[in-house]
Amino acid sequence: DIGGIDSAHKLALLSCLAFGTGLDLKGVKTEGIDHISIEDIEEANLIGYKIKLLATAEYQKKLLRQEVSPKLIRKESPIAQVNGSTNIIAIEGEEIGTTIFSGPGAGMGPTASSVVSDLVAIASRKSKSTFLNGDKNNSSNRDKTLTKKSSFYLRFVLKDKPGVIARLSGKLGNSGISINQMKQKPLPKQKATLIMTTHKTVKKNLEKALNDIKRLKICEQRPVSIEIEEI
Repeated sequence: DIGGIDSAHKLALLSCLAFGTGLDLKGVKTEGIDHISIEDIEEANLIGYKIKLLATAEYQKKLLRQEVSPKLIRKESPIAQVNGSTNIIAIEGEEIGTTIFSGPGAGMGPTASSVVSDLVAIASRKSKSTFLNGDKNNSSNRDKTLTKKSSFYLRFVLKDKPGVIARLSGKLGNSGISINQMKQKPLPKQKATLIMTTHKTVKKNLEKALNDIKRLKICEQRPVSIEIEEI
């Protein structure tokens, strides 16, 4: 699921089941993993994380937030332990805390079982179902993630010239973003990779800083930004 599209469809359906809201695929903010490199995976591993494509949904105060995007997850988290075709779902409630379910998510047996289960459920319904239509008012809130405070992993491929890092750091500082860790690695042809993690910040501030950095014309590639999710 390189583009996150399959995860977005599944998330939209799961939101209907979990919250009783209407189907809202267009409201799923979707980002894939096509821009993530082996270097990002290796660097995340060095600081104790794995990169996972995470689909999350939250319903509060009649607002439904749905997002699919890559996240840095701590290695010891159950979500970080999932590999191959295994799927995992974490459900968080006010009184029960977090409950985790894990099992096979692909293959002939699991797929056939799901299809037959859905057919039996549809055939056995005696009254009109609200599934996909929903019986709760909901309004997609695509911008709520912009106000959530998180730490971020950043990777830049820069022109290896004097003053470049200072200019980049200045743009981050102007947006109120504090650097937690930073590492520079030289590359051929007067280029350098700069990898850093930030202290917690608001995503909209980071997006503004990244746009300002792009306008400096010091980047050789699109900057990579991945949220660090503490689960």
